[in-house]
Amino acid sequence: MRVQLVDPRGVVVTADDRNVTFAVASGPVRIAGVGSGDNLNRQHVQGARCQTFRGLGRVVVQATVDCTSAARGLAGQIDLDPTIAFAEACPTAVAVVTARVPGLPSVQVASRAFKWI
Repeated sequence: MRVQLVDPRGVVVTADDRNVTFAVASGPVRIAGVGSGDNLNRQHVQGARCQTFRGLGRVVVQATVDCTSAARGLAGQIDLDPTIAFAEACPTAVAVVTARVPGLPSVQVASRAFKWI
């Protein structure tokens, strides 16, 4: 997902980069990584916070339930990743991700549109 810092008219603010912190408010997803495209930025890409670059940033959201893979039963026996669950039926819960910037109102994005893989 893309985050943009915008002024009251909706124009991207390119001269005032800020730290954005992302969090999962609900749903079967997790924050997999963040970035801004700034080659000089040394923040950890697997964290939940990034500094925008020219007003833009990205967060990668990953589903935490595998409900469609053909071999998910076998994967559930051998996969050591505790953040992934294996299920026969896909979740119906809405995933909600929150973005927070100090001094600005937080924003939430809700979606059922994550592609289950």
